[in-house]
Amino acid sequence: MCVKDHNILVDRGIAKLKKMMLLASSLGADSVLTWMGSEFGQLDSVNLPHAGNGHRRFSISYDLADKRDLKFKYLEMFNLCMNRTEAVLQWLPHAEHKILEKNEVSKVLAYSRGPCIFVFNFNPTESREGYGIQIPHGSEVDRELFVALDTDEKKFGGSGVPTKYPHRWGEYLYVTLQPRSSLVLAPVELKQALAAELQVDDDFERHLGA
Repeated sequence: MCVKDHNILVDRGIAKLKKMMLLASSLGADSVLTWMGSEFGQLDSVNLPHAGNGHRRFSISYDLADKRDLKFKYLEMFNLCMNRTEAVLQWLPHAEHKILEKNEVSKVLAYSRGPCIFVFNFNPTESREGYGIQIPHGSEVDRELFVALDTDEKKFGGSGVPTKYPHRWGEYLYVTLQPRSSLVLAPVELKQALAAELQVDDDFERHLGA
């Protein structure tokens, strides 16, 4: 699909892949192992060398992500930014996560790991405006937070609707979530370090084009 083509199934698939990547990265063990090519959503399965294919070398279509007019670039960009965000926020070294919200009706899942909070809206059509999540008093995430990563950003193939910053009121944290989107929230004291790490992505983002 070209970047200017709009198809609800393709858009939904890209959104699901981004959420799956973030879930795997934030709910796994102390590291993440992925197959090369999955970072940009290669469509075809990789056929490993075996007798049936004459022991031919398998290939990965890296050229798909390098084409500025295809949507594969969005997944490549998201994977890059997600990995660099984790490098700064360091949630993987923390062994445990804690569920903060699990609502089958609203389709919202939120949990904390290390200094971060991860919030997912699995509803395919409905946004969540000012959704309240209870934060345990005295916990590691009981502090001022900012949006460190938003899967719905335009550079990731999302809607690009501006995200309202998280608002604290008492023991509740209020966030706004677009359909099929997720957020990573982190302590504000890490904001400058994260901005410096993602600054090196400017040339890559310009390469992606519009």
